Amino acid sequence: MSTSLPDAVVGACDAVDAALADLPATDLDARTPCADFALRALVEHFVGTSGAMARLGVGEPLDPEDPWGGGDHATEGDWVGRLRENLARIAEGWGRPEAWEGEAQVGGNAMPRPMLGQMALIEVATHGWDVARSAGRDVRLDPGVADALDDAAAQTAELGRRMGAYGPEVHVGPDADGLARALGRTGRDPAWRG
Repeated sequence: MSTSLPDAVVGACDAVDAALADLPATDLDARTPCADFALRALVEHFVGTSGAMARLGVGEPLDPEDPWGGGDHATEGDWVGRLRENLARIAEGWGRPEAWEGEAQVGGNAMPRPMLGQMALIEVATHGWDVARSAGRDVRLDPGVADALDDAAAQTAELGRRMGAYGPEVHVGPDADGLARALGRTGRDPAWRG
C-alpha cells in the first residue's frame, strides 16, 4: 500500500523531529552533506525554508521581499527548537489533503500547491537528513514515506538540477531504499559521514 503525499509529509516531519530531539550542542562550523554549506549556513537556510513551507501549508502568505525566509541569525539561541516548531507546523498544514489543492502565491507568482507540497516533503527530508547527519544522527523513514519521497525527488530531479537546487546525481546501488534513492537523486551521498 502506498503512502499518500500528505501522510508522507507528516511521516518525514516526525522522523526528522525524532532525529533532532535532545540534540546536544553541535559545532555549527561542521561540514554537512551539502558541499556548499557548513552547518551554520544550512541551519539558517533550513529554518527559513521550513518556516516558509509551514506558512504555505496553513495558507498564510509569504513575505514578498523574502519569500523563502533567509533565516538570518537563525542559529542564535534555540535553533533546534525553531526547526522542530516549523516541522510541527509543516505536518499540521501539509498533512491536510485540502492543502494540496489549488495555487499559492510565492514571490509574486502563482505556484501549484501540489508542487509546493512535494517541495515541502523534499525540503524536510533532505535538509533534515543533512542536519541530522552533520550531528552524527540518522533519519529513519517508514518505507512508504521513503518511497513517496523518492517519487517526488524523481519528478523534480531534472528541474532541481537545472535550477541549482540539487547537485549532480549520486548513483546508489540497485537495492537502495527509497531514502537513499531520493538522497542520490538530490545530489547527496547516502553513505556520507561527517
